[in-house]
Amino acid sequence: MYDKLEKYKDRLDEVFQPLRILDGGITLQKMKLKSNWIRVYAIKLESKYYVITGGAIKQSLIMQDHFETVVQLNRLKMVKAYLEEQGILGIDGFFELINE
Repeated sequence: MYDKLEKYKDRLDEVFQPLRILDGGITLQKMKLKSNWIRVYAIKLESKYYVITGGAIKQSLIMQDHFETVVQLNRLKMVKAYLEEQGILGIDGFFELINE
């Protein structure tokens, strides 16, 4: 997985695709690797900048239909809420947070 991310690091906007679950603000995103059943989940801060929150093997058509993908969806929501609580809406705010 790391090798895939490294390979596409300059083209992340091409490989991350929006989840169907969108709730405004920071867009929740997922990345499909070469295999159709492996997912890496991330929050898009800005073009080319993503915070990876986890990953799962997709075993059902809809995220809400499988335990592990539900866990990942909840993690996405928690990270998104945390970033918003901290006032982080872009990459500059994120770098300030991690450099505190």
